[in-house]
Amino acid sequence: MWDYKQTGSEYRDYTQFNFGATGGAAGLDKNSLLALAKESKPTPADVDRLDNPELLKRFDRNREALDKIRAMTQLDNRVVRIANDYTWLDTDTKWPRDDIGFTIDRWNEYRKLFDKLSLQEGIVRNYDFPGAVFLIASSTGLCTGGSSNGYVYSQSPLAPTTESPKESLDKEARNNPSKHFAYVFRPLKENWYTFYEVDW
Repeated sequence: MWDYKQTGSEYRDYTQFNFGATGGAAGLDKNSLLALAKESKPTPADVDRLDNPELLKRFDRNREALDKIRAMTQLDNRVVRIANDYTWLDTDTKWPRDDIGFTIDRWNEYRKLFDKLSLQEGIVRNYDFPGAVFLIASSTGLCTGGSSNGYVYSQSPLAPTTESPKESLDKEARNNPSKHFAYVFRPLKENWYTFYEVDW
């Protein structure tokens, strides 16, 4: 569950530390840890896979369900991460805990929508994009690096926008290597986008 980086780039160093500390505790030597971290870095093939045309088709087929999940997240705004098997609150990310942020019935409603919308990683609020809600369709990698895509709802305009995610994401990453992450967004309808992300 080391996806703290999905809630904001400020957590990058924290996840790197956890990776090393936990790997060391598990008996992995430095070379093994470095090799594992290297293997998790996104490749050109990973970037190619992010631009999945099925994302656009599912959006057109499921607008009502997407609007429903958006409305639910607006009511549940103190829950910053909703997955099938855990939640994070804006004040508490430990797990398990008694206060999950809503009722079990409410959580099951989210799970049904995740399944209907093929959101394998659920929902996250990202502090790099205040007010936005990310609906994660797919993700690969480890806390040391990876890639993801899905939908995002934001009443504030998101940038950079593109109609060619693969080319734009590669350009964004190359132009800002010290950020250790890159996002691009494809506009869909008012306040809705698909997102494409890599981090390293």
